[in-house]
Amino acid sequence: FTGITSTGTINFSGSGAFRTREDSDPATNAACATVGELIYDTTDGKLQHCTGTGGAGAATWEDVAAGASSDFEAIYGNDSDNTLSTTNGDFTVDTGTGDFLITSNDWSIDTNGNITGNNIVANGTLDANGVVTIGDNGDNVTIDSSVWDISSAGVASGFTGITSSGNINFTGTTTLGSGGTGITKHISTTVSNVATGSIPAKNCDDYASVTVTGVAVGDTVIASPTATAGGIETVALVWSEMVSAADTVLIRACNTLASSPIDTDDTQTWRFDIWKH
Repeated sequence: FTGITSTGTINFSGSGAFRTREDSDPATNAACATVGELIYDTTDGKLQHCTGTGGAGAATWEDVAAGASSDFEAIYGNDSDNTLSTTNGDFTVDTGTGDFLITSNDWSIDTNGNITGNNIVANGTLDANGVVTIGDNGDNVTIDSSVWDISSAGVASGFTGITSSGNINFTGTTTLGSGGTGITKHISTTVSNVATGSIPAKNCDDYASVTVTGVAVGDTVIASPTATAGGIETVALVWSEMVSAADTVLIRACNTLASSPIDTDDTQTWRFDIWKH
């Protein structure tokens, strides 16, 4: 046959193969007698159709356009298990300058890259190179690591050290060392020009009574003078201190001289450190 023309159906369903006309460069080599003829471009691997008749080099051949693609929703809806599988290969989503958004019933990614979810589990390293906010002042936060922990009640344990370049404030009891006694508060203050009394020879007496707000009987107190000319550290006095009443620290001194009383100038500054338990 040099050609077959049919106005009815031609059935090739029983054929082992069907092959159309081929050419390595249809635009140069292939003539077209009827618009709509098909030819396979073996160089580009594309099917072309004739849009303008003519001899070789004069006919117009154009690539057969791909059919309209279904949108993702249609493809997903027709998928039997609604699962996207890459067969253990990489899956890359590149939006260029656009945003990548995910909205589900329990987690989402917004246009700013914020991830919101009920639970985020990281079985590997979780790196955050920006500001990290944990909690919303309405939920408990628990940290359970192999070394240190923070319970939902805010109790921290397991720290091997704390380094801070700012202030550290403790509003509860602080215990130092294993089995130590808790410290509930530390007060430190200075008082200038402390008024002092004369201490008789070879005797002990009240040396000074100083107001320190917040102290109570039973508190631990240390009184330390600032060295000055004529101060208590320059004479033969030894001293001790105690909280004698609420807001009052009493300094007692003993005169080790056998013959004369000692009365220092009232110009000395004292520091008082108090610990509450």
